[in-house]
Amino acid sequence: MDRSVRRNVRTAALAATLALVPAPLCGQDWPVHSPDRPRPPVVDPGPAGPPASVPRDAIVLFDGRDLSAWQKEGGGAPGWRVADAYVEV
Repeated sequence: MDRSVRRNVRTAALAATLALVPAPLCGQDWPVHSPDRPRPPVVDPGPAGPPASVPRDAIVLFDGRDLSAWQKEGGGAPGWRVADAYVEV
């Protein structure tokens, strides 16, 4: 085998091996699939029963009635139409 071909094969083999090693995410201290990663907070779903309830710690963006939690880019109320529990953009 030619010397440059062997070098290319070794480089490709090294790159393939390194691709299999889980590296930490940018700015993170743990590998991607590490069981030591911090867990997300547990959400309290609130009481069960109809009508479906919203978790106590949820931020409701649309309740089917108004867009008070929304604003246009740059500020101000969005000019979208709300009717029959949906938004028409």
